[in-house]
Amino acid sequence: MDDKNGKVTILIVDDVKMNLKRAEIILKRALPCDIVLTESGRGCLQELLKRRADLVLLDYAMPELNGLETLRLMREYQRFQNIPVIFLTGSSDPLTIVKAMELKVDDYICKPFKVDDLVRRVTKALLKHGWQPPEKEKTHEKDILTEK
Repeated sequence: MDDKNGKVTILIVDDVKMNLKRAEIILKRALPCDIVLTESGRGCLQELLKRRADLVLLDYAMPELNGLETLRLMREYQRFQNIPVIFLTGSSDPLTIVKAMELKVDDYICKPFKVDDLVRRVTKALLKHGWQPPEKEKTHEKDILTEK
């Protein structure tokens, strides 16, 4: 995490391009962040080897490596073990959720997700892992109120 300006890097993994773009737009509007997009579990692992990510949004249902397999492989690498992961799933199958929790997923969001739910859960996971959001610019309310 960039301690100077509170900017974070979020890796979004989903095999549906529309889901990638929607999550990217929502998060860029809500948080000071850089977004990295990839369409597969293998792409997720390759991106993590190339760059630091502060959080991963990981889709469950993907070809080749599904979300659980990708998460399992991530947790095998020491340097990826503490990266917060939020599972995106169209399924509310309790067994899938239990398996994800066993692999230390931070949260899960059922698709289709609501904008405020996505932002709230991502923010909560980042804060839990030490993110310090930037201070909002302070307005000079006193000056504004006393101007004529």
